[in-house]
Amino acid sequence: MRWWLGLIASALVASAPMPSSAAEVAKLEGTWNVLISYIAGGCTWTGQVTLTQKSESLEGEGWAARDDQSKSSCASLLEGNVAGVIDGRVVQLGFGTGELGVANFRGLILKGDGEMTGWWSSENAGGDWSASRAQQ
Repeated sequence: MRWWLGLIASALVASAPMPSSAAEVAKLEGTWNVLISYIAGGCTWTGQVTLTQKSESLEGEGWAARDDQSKSSCASLLEGNVAGVIDGRVVQLGFGTGELGVANFRGLILKGDGEMTGWWSSENAGGDWSASRAQQ
């Protein structure tokens, strides 16, 4: 009986898919429409980020303008350089926003690399964010 179990185990191991030597890296290069919210401050910004990608590393530029429903005390424009990394299905970005200083964004990559969502924080603020690929 034991030799049958050994034979079955060997067959299962032989037929199991082998893990790839390197996990596929999400493809985030391109232009993204972004929504950034600071709910406690009554602020929402919409804009775009353009990313270039080399393996797991990201670089680019972005901007986001205060929307009409935001308080007038909210920064009118967030604009600056973006740099970050991809780790599996997690993305981490630093965004030099101007008025808010450097904001750190962390989020999940969703829908076949077509959406991202997560939380952000800076020295004095924080909130949620989302991004979707811009139509080309």
